[in-house]
Amino acid sequence: MTNPKTDYNDYVRANLPLGMVYNGTVDRYQTNDHSFVTYKEADWYYNYIINNFDPVSLDPKILIDPSDLSTMFQDTAGTTPVTSSGDPVGLVLDKSQGLELGENLFLAGPMFSSPWTDNGDGSYTKQAGLNGSFDVQGLSSGDFAEIRLTITGSGGEALNLFDGDNQLLVTFSGDGSHRAFFRAEGSARATFFNLNKTSFGGTISNLSLRTVKGNHLTAPSGSSRPTYQTDGTSSWLEFDGVDDQLEAPTRFGLSANPSILYVCGVRPSSYSTDAARLWQLGATGVAGTLSGALGTQGLSWRFNNGNRIFEDVPAGSDYVITYSRQAGDTYGDSKAFVNGAESTQISTSNGNDVPINTAQFFYVSLVGNAFQGRMYSLTLLEEHTPEQQLQLELWSSRKTGITL
Repeated sequence: MTNPKTDYNDYVRANLPLGMVYNGTVDRYQTNDHSFVTYKEADWYYNYIINNFDPVSLDPKILIDPSDLSTMFQDTAGTTPVTSSGDPVGLVLDKSQGLELGENLFLAGPMFSSPWTDNGDGSYTKQAGLNGSFDVQGLSSGDFAEIRLTITGSGGEALNLFDGDNQLLVTFSGDGSHRAFFRAEGSARATFFNLNKTSFGGTISNLSLRTVKGNHLTAPSGSSRPTYQTDGTSSWLEFDGVDDQLEAPTRFGLSANPSILYVCGVRPSSYSTDAARLWQLGATGVAGTLSGALGTQGLSWRFNNGNRIFEDVPAGSDYVITYSRQAGDTYGDSKAFVNGAESTQISTSNGNDVPINTAQFFYVSLVGNAFQGRMYSLTLLEEHTPEQQLQLELWSSRKTGITL
């Protein structure tokens, strides 16, 4: 810009934010289907919309936001919150359904036997040294639930939570307020849970057992946990490229060949494989599975019996990566975008094939083809429009710390 006074309008119109246009016919700026007389008015509206946008409004299938510490825990049971850089992450709560809680199942009345005693005020006391279960029902198999309780008078003794298969879910140690998460599953009495330990003696109160809506992610083992990191401005999950992986037993109700819009903010730190999986929907190693990858071969869709490969995405920089397809698309129809711009196809294998796998698995990174680098955000929609894609890309760019 040689003369700010005379060249200002031309400069502004050549450098409008993504999603904003200038209509020279009516001499107005337009953004998000709204029209404004001046660039200043349009720019204010544009930034207001972006800064106040909540992806939940688009009804996503999953929404992971590492900048929200309240959604991350070091263990899969959710008893130890993530608080600092370097903490391992074993459980990430999905925000797509607002973390809405169901009714308190303890209000229907627990089932218990001696040596438990009902104190008549919502609390219950157990005599130490005697065996006796304290049971609650009401969950359905597959439900993800939160349990809360307060323990007093235990003398430091622990109380265990078991499922209907008598598998230990979590241990509550000592007096104080406790909170944990678990998924209702198992072959026998999958909806039946009990609190018990022969040596425990004390009182439990403030009992709450509620479902937590969402498709929450857990690490399959302690060594598979990514780490939480922050630089004070941006926050992310750091994957080691070896065995870090998060997963959920779901495919979000999607068909074998669905419409998908997957948007994530990432920084690949290096590539040690041709197609490290950022995400996968379906069974591992099975033909017709949907996944998005980054690696030495570039940005790609992978299907385990075919692929569509796009341009290189150099490691070491931040990106907003988008994978897009419509229901019924072939492998060759699949699209990918980098920082809002559609990526150029380099090659396609079995381009006329279509996805066929319907297994109930979702992965973020995948052992065997693990992603190495930062993940700032991820969101998945089913039905989607170009405007919704733009909204998610802009939101992800803010989480990533880049400007589109």
